[in-house]
Amino acid sequence: MTPTPTVTPTPTVTPTPTPTVTCDQPEWSATKTYTWGAKVSWKGHTWELTTEWTDPGEEPGVYAEWDDLGPCQSGSISSRSGVTALQPTPTPTKPVFLPSKKTEAEDITRKECEDNMELSMSLDGYTKNRFAWCQAGTMIARDWVKTKTGWKLTGVAVFNVQYKVRTQQNSRRFTLYAHVLPIDKLIWGTMTNPYISLYNVVWSESGTCKQVDSQGNPNEPLSTWRSSSSSEWQVSWTFETAKTAMVDGVEQCNISPYNVVTEVRAQYRKNSSATAAVRVRCDSAEYLTYYKNGGCINTNQVMYLTIRRTDRNEDGVTWPQQYDHIKHALESTDGEATVPSVPGPLFPDYPPRTSKVIPGGSRWSPLFRLASVTESRDQRIHSRSFCKKEIRASWPSSIKKHGNKALNCDEFPFASTEKGSRYADPPYAFSVRLINAIQNQKFGEALGAWYENNRIIRRDPFYIDVQ
Repeated sequence: MTPTPTVTPTPTVTPTPTPTVTCDQPEWSATKTYTWGAKVSWKGHTWELTTEWTDPGEEPGVYAEWDDLGPCQSGSISSRSGVTALQPTPTPTKPVFLPSKKTEAEDITRKECEDNMELSMSLDGYTKNRFAWCQAGTMIARDWVKTKTGWKLTGVAVFNVQYKVRTQQNSRRFTLYAHVLPIDKLIWGTMTNPYISLYNVVWSESGTCKQVDSQGNPNEPLSTWRSSSSSEWQVSWTFETAKTAMVDGVEQCNISPYNVVTEVRAQYRKNSSATAAVRVRCDSAEYLTYYKNGGCINTNQVMYLTIRRTDRNEDGVTWPQQYDHIKHALESTDGEATVPSVPGPLFPDYPPRTSKVIPGGSRWSPLFRLASVTESRDQRIHSRSFCKKEIRASWPSSIKKHGNKALNCDEFPFASTEKGSRYADPPYAFSVRLINAIQNQKFGEALGAWYENNRIIRRDPFYIDVQ
């Protein structure tokens, strides 16, 4: 059963006219199988599938793989409402490649949000990393005077509202911050001192997402917001989720902040608007060994790992052969350019010039983490059989014995993903290559740390950004 959204705090002014709600996505069907990225409408909300697939009957709101994007889009709330539309999403800023050890995620400052305003104003906001995200919206305050013939517009002003979400790598708590930055110059006419109030609508799949603390006053006149505009963040709300019965204890917590402008003289609410869409997932995955207390991440963007040929870990070790293999696998579409070749000795029945497109190079063709140690090991064994059959029967593999001359059979997509050699579709959509064993081992350590530090759990989508 879908939990009922709760509003905190309760506004004390006259309610805004009810929007007209319509769902533009097809309704979820209990008889269909859905694949990653599918969007459906169900029980008045829009849902997006964030895992590779679902079985028939896995209902949105009951199964954690469905991400609630919030209530269906609403029509105009008032003829006097004035909210500028957010800009289309530009190409997101690439996350920083993390070293092969436990690393604390950096926080984000308000200046960083302002310096990346184009992204902050986008529908997905600006993501610094999985634990630091911000979004900004512009709101128009309209001042009206009631006359004998009706309401008369006397002035228009604009202000920005900035939001930041700071989640934790080792805690199921996260904090939403807000900052109101009035624009001093009026667009037109005169403006009294209206109240600007900030509220949040909270919804979670299992109903465990609760507000546990708040700082600052979210209901202030414009002059007070202006006088404190030099502070970092003016208001904050802290939320906490409990471990659920879902796989990995997952809880999806969605918050829709909205702002209300009330013209005090007329006691008339001028406009109300949601200017951000906060989507946080908390989990308690036991196989993330760096962080035993569970943690939360922002899910507004698909995660990706940026790799360069000059990457190195904290000890200065590089892995150029690993980079070369991944780059070649993702960029080659000729079936005979990678091993196993198509057609070739292991796939002889395919026609000449068969195309091979290996997944993992974009958000539209992501990889999904395979969190089973046993399945990952079996997949590596499976990949080695292709190296033996098509490259060479044996090779010096012991680093202890052969040092820098030792080789490993490397596979891409990674053995730690559901798109590896055992699960490839079509069955040849992967690549194996013999590369330097030390480089392969050190990159594997860095990849494992990246999973841990970014709380990449089973069936989480991600892709590789090769630069």
